[in-house]
Amino acid sequence: MLKSRETLGKDKLRLQTKTESIAFSNKSETGYTERVSRKRSNIDSTDVFILDMGAKIFLWYGKGCNKDEKIKGLQYVNSLKDERSGKRTETEILEELTTRNTHKFFKALDQEEEEDFDSSSDFVSAKTEKELYRLSDASGQMTMSLEKTGHMEQNDLKSDDVFILDTQKELFVWIGNSTTYAERKNAITYAHNYLKKTDHPLVPVSCLTEGKTTEAFQTAIAA
Repeated sequence: MLKSRETLGKDKLRLQTKTESIAFSNKSETGYTERVSRKRSNIDSTDVFILDMGAKIFLWYGKGCNKDEKIKGLQYVNSLKDERSGKRTETEILEELTTRNTHKFFKALDQEEEEDFDSSSDFVSAKTEKELYRLSDASGQMTMSLEKTGHMEQNDLKSDDVFILDTQKELFVWIGNSTTYAERKNAITYAHNYLKKTDHPLVPVSCLTEGKTTEAFQTAIAA
């Protein structure tokens, strides 16, 4: 599973599925993403959690989350349902203060069937070279294309597009200041879908906007 934090506004959301999750943070200027196992101990009162069981999605509101975080959580759930091409998916919204510890949401978290996904270290990519992808709608359609492999520099990142850097051990989503609304909106979804098709779907994911940086990102660029 993954727990992801990134800079889409300053809100915080954690999404947990059978294998992965996504989150937004209001505690970090640059934002970060990490993947965690799907278990009860990873739930805390300050976040919104989404547990995707396929035919049913649980949306859990911690007592410390705010209105904006709840809205983002619901929007993400709706986007998940839209991706399923009309397949019926039930949604159940849970409030921490009114949800019993014996609820099936928590029982699902306690299931041991996915212990193999507890650590991203279980997923080691067979590739060794970095890959840089560009996400752009300049052609009138949203496309994600391989831009470069191997050595890369900061100058490879252009303000008018989204770039996804896969180091094989970590994934970075870089959003240029001149990107379109659609590019910004789709950045995490495309990164999420990309990772699902790789042999390292549970590596950490970080999202940052142009002008913001982290030590890990600078190291990845310079390596």
